[in-house]
Amino acid sequence: MIQNQKENETLLHDLNGELTMVMDVFYRLEKGIMKGTLTTENAKDAILEMLNNGKKRVLGISEFMKEAISPKVDFEDIARMHVKNHGGIEIKITNISNSKYLMKRIHINRILNNIISNAVEAQATVLKIAINKDSIVFMDDGEGFSKGVASSINSGKQITTRDNGHGIGTISVKKLARSYKLEMTCCNGLNGANIAFNKTA
Repeated sequence: MIQNQKENETLLHDLNGELTMVMDVFYRLEKGIMKGTLTTENAKDAILEMLNNGKKRVLGISEFMKEAISPKVDFEDIARMHVKNHGGIEIKITNISNSKYLMKRIHINRILNNIISNAVEAQATVLKIAINKDSIVFMDDGEGFSKGVASSINSGKQITTRDNGHGIGTISVKKLARSYKLEMTCCNGLNGANIAFNKTA
């Protein structure tokens, strides 16, 4: 019962994020009209662009809901799809114990997208994913965590190294992992950043 409640809370969080982005499109449209920045010359194109963005977001929510209510899938299967779709970094996956971690596809994608994008930003060329009986471990060969970043993430504090970042991406992933009874921890390894998701039960 508690597990279902956590999954529902995560689903609502994700849905709220998608809806916020849709509302932002219409907010910017309204703001442009009120301030008069949408002049006669550019109004048509600007409005059409904003409405198209809104339409794409709504369609995205539809796809999001389909994934959210779909059955859980194996983490490794989705991870191997990312191997094919990320040309900017080499992703290597090992699963000697043939362990399975069943999760919602949308949640697996969120975890992978966050970790892969951070690895790419850290100039990593290789990201290794080791799937074990009691953990899923990510190891890259990038610049690693800056001083204090790993400990802040481990303690649940919002932190970002990006000029336009808000620090909630990795913390959101940490909370998401806990809904699947996985505890996320970060540290610097010998050649880059290490992120582990360890079973707690």
